[in-house]
Amino acid sequence: MPPTPPPPQSATQLTDNLPAPPPDPRPIVIYPSGVGEDTLFKKLFDLHPDTFAFTVSHTTRAPRVGEIHGKSYFFIDKPMFEDLISQSASVEHAHLRWEPVWHE
Repeated sequence: MPPTPPPPQSATQLTDNLPAPPPDPRPIVIYPSGVGEDTLFKKLFDLHPDTFAFTVSHTTRAPRVGEIHGKSYFFIDKPMFEDLISQSASVEHAHLRWEPVWHE
């Protein structure tokens, strides 16, 4: 039985030996809570700039200080959000109980 390799010491070690991405240009990245999302995304963007891109979600809540429409979120009203849902134009959505808003 071959020896067990030592566990990685950093997120970089986790990604250094990954194989090339599959030919499908639409990869899905699944990661556990606490993975270091910013570090992971930066590494993926640096290694595969033509594969990965940020998405901008829609929300019915008001913008917070410093948030920019179209960059932070698309801030839309509830009827427009409900239209997106009825047209199956939203991949996923949720009604947040603690806030009277829709969020994608």
